Amino acid sequence: MKRPVGLSLAVAVVLLTLVGLGGVALAHGGEAHEGEESTSPAAPPAGAEVAPTVSQTPQLTLTLSRDAKGTGVAEARLTDAMGMPVQGAKVRFVRKTTFGELDLGPATTDGAGVARMALPVAPGQEVAVTAQFAGGAGLAAASAGATLSIPAEPVPARPGGLTTRYPNPWFVAILATVVGGVWFTYGWVFWTLGRIRRLGRVVPEGRHPGLAAQEATAD
Repeated sequence: MKRPVGLSLAVAVVLLTLVGLGGVALAHGGEAHEGEESTSPAAPPAGAEVAPTVSQTPQLTLTLSRDAKGTGVAEARLTDAMGMPVQGAKVRFVRKTTFGELDLGPATTDGAGVARMALPVAPGQEVAVTAQFAGGAGLAAASAGATLSIPAEPVPARPGGLTTRYPNPWFVAILATVVGGVWFTYGWVFWTLGRIRRLGRVVPEGRHPGLAAQEATAD
């Protein structure tokens, strides 16, 4: 049985149309892939400046005190911008002196963000210390300072002296003897001067001193 010529032509047209649509789809797919490759981010050229990473501003506080033994203690507490303690950070302590700055060395913060350093102090001193954090781990550098005044120790009274409620009797006796001897000497000097004034006269030349004394006594 022979097929109609019109049906064969229709089938041929449909097949050609499908083949053409497939070629167009493949062509657009290749262009799409090429476009994706062209829009991928390119590597920065050599020598180009890279934008710096923004660091958080931490909070560093410093406290100076003395323990039960009288030793000075410096405590620096480091927290981030949210107020959370920073652990494992290096904090350096610097003490100001008359001759310049004295580096006391670094200390590491603990779980509470506190770094401690012992300070040699003496009575009557004024201690000035600065804590320095160089930055790191997304945190900027920070520093803090504090001053501690050490009061002077009072001079203890000598035991057994006159400043006590019950002075040493031997000390009182010796002091009374010395003071009494001084006043006795003054009295004897004044008595002698008065006697010389009453009895003393210039003895004329050729006269016996004894006669002059007797005349002065008679007068």
